[in-house]
Amino acid sequence: MTQLVEPLAYATARVPWGGLARFWIRGLSACVGFGLSLGYCVVLLLWRRDRLCISRDTARLMSRFCCTPLGIRVMVHDAERLQATAPCVIIANHQSFLDYPILGRVLPANTKIVGKAEMRGIPIVGAMFKWAGHVFIDRRASATLVETMAHIVRAIRHERISVWMFPEGTRRRSSQVSLLPFRSGAFRIAASAGVAIVPVVVDELKPDTDIAGRRFRRRTVNVRVLAPIFINLSNPDHVAIAMDQAQSQMRQAEHGLRYATDNARLELESAWTALE
Repeated sequence: MTQLVEPLAYATARVPWGGLARFWIRGLSACVGFGLSLGYCVVLLLWRRDRLCISRDTARLMSRFCCTPLGIRVMVHDAERLQATAPCVIIANHQSFLDYPILGRVLPANTKIVGKAEMRGIPIVGAMFKWAGHVFIDRRASATLVETMAHIVRAIRHERISVWMFPEGTRRRSSQVSLLPFRSGAFRIAASAGVAIVPVVVDELKPDTDIAGRRFRRRTVNVRVLAPIFINLSNPDHVAIAMDQAQSQMRQAEHGLRYATDNARLELESAWTALE
């Protein structure tokens, strides 16, 4: 399948036409890639039983089939920290629907993704998300929320799996360029399970990659895995301290990626051109 789709994807990424035409061509090609990735996932789910490994394999394919047509080359830094710290609670900044295919490059095996309950209503995607073994969390139902969090903690302890969460709780709006305030759920889960927090930061997507602005420009997106944060349970304010530390480190990393030097960006684009 890869041999058939990748040549089309790379050709699409080099479309020289006007901005709006390029947006629609690249967007539709990415949707085709997304559909093929879901089909691949269904086949694997019918054939194999290791659902969380299937999620990892599907995420890798989705990253390739969706990002390449959009003109996005994903560069990952320090990904080995995820396996070295597993099991752990992985947290990432959340800017756009495109976070999912971009972060698919670094999703480890044996990792459950925690998504908000509204995802259940997304046709096909919601059903497959649950079928693949991931978890929905409803922040509005306090009794269900406590039960779900306890289930996640037990899974980390007994199944030795990692958990992926977005602590901002929702995507940022177009006028917001900084991290939203973090919710405490991921940090409470890590403290209860006795595991580390591993922050992951994605490069600023806008303005070059902007669905609302109908803009998909060829570019490199950096994904940086930060050093793990170990929660000191002896401190009564351990959750608040870990939240502040994680948000500070992620904001600094995001700021550094956003304002990388011109020479560094030119080197990345040169490397892209050379690889093509």
